[in-house]
Amino acid sequence: MTVTAPRVSARQSSDLSFRAELDAGFSRWWGDSIAKILGDGFWPDWTALYVGDVVLIALVGTYDFLTRRRLYPAFVLGSLFGLSVQLIAVRLYVSPWWKPLATRLLGH
Repeated sequence: MTVTAPRVSARQSSDLSFRAELDAGFSRWWGDSIAKILGDGFWPDWTALYVGDVVLIALVGTYDFLTRRRLYPAFVLGSLFGLSVQLIAVRLYVSPWWKPLATRLLGH
């Protein structure tokens, strides 16, 4: 039901709902396999969590470049911003000091 929820809530935007289903499916499919192969750490965690996003964004960029012969500046900046947020999020996740700090910030 979790995978189909984006499709139901975004019926007017079938591309968005399809991307959400595709991304969630790939991440669940290869996340555990990548963790078993690569182990723990920054790059294995990033790969397991976000490589699906990067592949889909690269496909969109490739499509735009092949059909329009250019990449829109907003696409490039948005892709760089998204990648930097992913890298920061995984860095925080694997840092030993993050869990105590986040727990304290949440008041637990």
